[in-house]
Amino acid sequence: MAKKIIGEILKQQREKKGLKADDVAAACYVTRSRYYQWEKASYIHIKNLPYLAEVLGLKLRYLRSVNGERDPATDPEQPPQVAAA
Repeated sequence: MAKKIIGEILKQQREKKGLKADDVAAACYVTRSRYYQWEKASYIHIKNLPYLAEVLGLKLRYLRSVNGERDPATDPEQPPQVAAA
């Protein structure tokens, strides 16, 4: 099975929830044109993922993994950041 790119996942979830691109774009504080670019993309800037996760009902961790982001909580190459005391 081919690995899904994030844009395909966004489009499928948007359609599944019956949302218009305008709805998702507004919730993410971007234009409809920018959102459509995301649906065609294989990578989206990490700062936009929380908005997408919320409006589309997806877990942020899932979007980050599909987007190629490392999870510092589980990635041994990137130890978790410890807050300064």
